Amino acid sequence: MIGQRMKWRSGLRSHAERLLGGAGRWLAKHPYVLHLYALLSWAALLYFLSTLFFYPESRKLGVQYLWSIYVLLQFWWLCRSKTLSWRSVMLFFLAGAWLIVPLTGFAVSLLTAWTGSDTGDLWSRALLTPIAEEVVKLLPLAAYLLFSRRASALSLGDYALIGGAVGAGFQFMEETARRWTTGHIFPYGYSWISGKFIHWNVGELFPGYLQLTRGPAYISYSHAMLGSLAALGVGLAIRFRGKLRGAAPAVPAALLALAIFDHAAYNASYDLPDILQWIGDWTGNGHATKPLYLLLLAGAVGYDYVQLNRIRDRLPMLERERWLDPLSELARSGAALFFRRGRFREQLTFFRERKRLGCTLLYGNEEALGAEPDLRRETRRLAALLGAAVLLLAAASLHLHALLQAPDAAPACSRNCSSGGTGVPSGKRRPWRRACSRCPCCFWSSGRRSA
Repeated sequence: MIGQRMKWRSGLRSHAERLLGGAGRWLAKHPYVLHLYALLSWAALLYFLSTLFFYPESRKLGVQYLWSIYVLLQFWWLCRSKTLSWRSVMLFFLAGAWLIVPLTGFAVSLLTAWTGSDTGDLWSRALLTPIAEEVVKLLPLAAYLLFSRRASALSLGDYALIGGAVGAGFQFMEETARRWTTGHIFPYGYSWISGKFIHWNVGELFPGYLQLTRGPAYISYSHAMLGSLAALGVGLAIRFRGKLRGAAPAVPAALLALAIFDHAAYNASYDLPDILQWIGDWTGNGHATKPLYLLLLAGAVGYDYVQLNRIRDRLPMLERERWLDPLSELARSGAALFFRRGRFREQLTFFRERKRLGCTLLYGNEEALGAEPDLRRETRRLAALLGAAVLLLAAASLHLHALLQAPDAAPACSRNCSSGGTGVPSGKRRPWRRACSRCPCCFWSSGRRSA
């Protein structure tokens, strides 16, 4: 049975790759199509920027997009063991916005129409909608695990990041629609009964959560965090399936149930049955979900780095780098950003590709291991490039230090310096420290000598 399923998946993927390869060859023969696409994209961007001055809806969309990208950047920063590129993460974001939202809306509307009810009914708000949204948000991850050749080499941080990206895209479309359809009587995020119920704060982790100012104390964190929680559960089950055995599916099922319950409890805040209200009180009314997620994420990232350090002798290392850890990577990336901006992108790419190589060696199947030679070649190239940059920077620093400290170094910079600045013969030259006020090297060195 498993062999037939693998054969079906490989055949479908090979067919899709042939189609994509044929499309790529056709585009190579007709490059004007790509030029036309780029022209239309720039025209669409310019048109959107022009609409910001005339249409309030465009400004609302732009504001929500910036908030959603801010949330996504928080996940990007927290998932330190990620191996996915920003481009791949944005594809998951777009999938959540343009595929998952319409699919979820269609499914909920179809089921409510089939039962002869309405989407505003209690059972639809508190049962059908939370289940449909939280389950369907896992479909992009399921598709990636089913068809991607490198799916077996994902880190636990990748699972959390994929779920967060899909949820952030879903939240972008949902909140954009809310901004467009509300705010006529009360401002966006406010209601007459509950007061402020949508909270966007720059200084908070995962903004955009739902909590009533007046009413029950339930809180529902953003689609991004709940989606990341469920996706992380899938990653934990896959990574530890050998140890958990038959209990492995219970991990994602429990975390998905928690996400669904938090969502449902908030949607039915005023009409929650007593037994569910008791369960909500026991689980913290949603307030315990965020600390639980952060603990699981910290443990997952720590586990990824522990496993990578087990095979660090098979991975390229930088100068004076003994261990792989997120703090030193952050420090090196920050130093590259402020002091070697030309190497900042290479620094980030090296860290990501090295973790991808390590996860491929640790967990990759035959398909994923096929990319090992290319990954190893790329990481070695980046390591050599960064090492050369470090050596050049060190050499320049030592040369400047020697130039400023040596007593006879500065007079060689110009003829004026050697003659005291006035062309006087060397036998009658003035003391060197008063020789040249126009040369920066001489001025600085003379000041240091006089001191």
